[in-house]
Amino acid sequence: MSTAGAGRPPRTTVAELPGYVFRQELLLQQALTHRSHGGEHNERLEFLGDAVLGLLMAELLYHRFPDADPGQLSRMRSVLVDRIALTRLAGQLALSARLRVSPGAGAPSADMLGDTVEALIGALYLDAGWSRARRVVLRWYDDELSRLTPQSSGKDAKTELQEYLQAHGHPLPVYHVLGEHGKPHEREYTVLCEAQGIGRYGAARAHSKGRAERQAAAVLLGRLAGQVPAEVCLRECLQLLGHPPPTYSVTPPDDASPQTVRCELSTLQRSVLVQAEGTTSDMESLAAGAMLAQLCTQGVHG
Repeated sequence: MSTAGAGRPPRTTVAELPGYVFRQELLLQQALTHRSHGGEHNERLEFLGDAVLGLLMAELLYHRFPDADPGQLSRMRSVLVDRIALTRLAGQLALSARLRVSPGAGAPSADMLGDTVEALIGALYLDAGWSRARRVVLRWYDDELSRLTPQSSGKDAKTELQEYLQAHGHPLPVYHVLGEHGKPHEREYTVLCEAQGIGRYGAARAHSKGRAERQAAAVLLGRLAGQVPAEVCLRECLQLLGHPPPTYSVTPPDDASPQTVRCELSTLQRSVLVQAEGTTSDMESLAAGAMLAQLCTQGVHG
């Protein structure tokens, strides 16, 4: 038996984001570094990215909705740059698994991830210039922009997710409370939002179940238009719960049995075994998806 892919990061190079490869790798590293990690962090880039995103959306809305009045334009811009939209985008970009925080800082919160999106936009602007950064960011915002109208006022993420799934003939989402953390007066909850039947998940941790559900729904919304590997979702979920990444063990096929891959959570004493054909990466994704399904049905103990 050989071991492969233990704690494997998302399928991307260090200097790559969807639609763009950074020329200045250090800029991307800085954008993905929270203040708690130490060294050069992303707060200055966040400041710049906030301004870049605001101007970019203002310009876009001005040209796309020529009959909208200033109040409508302001409301639409607020919808595009608020925490719900940024959380969805963070989920789409799988930032939870890439953001560098100190070990004592805990799992990245929705606010931390939203700030990181703004920092990435600032870094992208510095690395690529206005025109290229504009094209990349608008591509990231395709799904958000497709739902936007002059009457947009910003819906609760749970409502948006429910409406999207119903419109596409899918069952309603299910919310699973996987963990409760901290003292009674400082309680936090880790929630996994599951889109049943399509194998998509979003996880979040917050100081109330309702807020964790809304943030998890926002993460899942950001992933419905893309293909975020199941192992990334599982890694993020375990990070929120305070557990190490999973390990994957691959057994090659022989005359007696087909190729198998085992996904194991050592601290939770959980494992799943999947038999299938395909590349190691594909099989690990299948095993991670099976483990996520198990967490949903059986809960988390330990």
